[in-house]
Amino acid sequence: MPLTATAALWAQRVRGDHGLMPTQDFHFVVERAFVISGRGAVAVGTLVSGQVTSGDTVCLHTDAGIVRVDDVWVELTGAGTDRLALLFRGLTKEDLLPGTIARSCRD
Repeated sequence: MPLTATAALWAQRVRGDHGLMPTQDFHFVVERAFVISGRGAVAVGTLVSGQVTSGDTVCLHTDAGIVRVDDVWVELTGAGTDRLALLFRGLTKEDLLPGTIARSCRD
């Protein structure tokens, strides 16, 4: 299935452990979002701390609540800040407004 031009910018696709700050809880801030038809909503933003892999469950600070990460793309900037694109099936662009926070879920 062809990706949109925006999705194509996230060419470095990562599966499994990508080794980003593994000792800290996951904290991600959404900067923008878009939809890939037939796949789901993609949140693009900054990794503040921690790590996330495909299949992980994260808590979104929206009405969406606890969601599963279906895919991860990573852009390593080399400037100490890593940018991610996270795919969520079943969510819409409106569920991932700028400033939305995704974090590790706590019991």
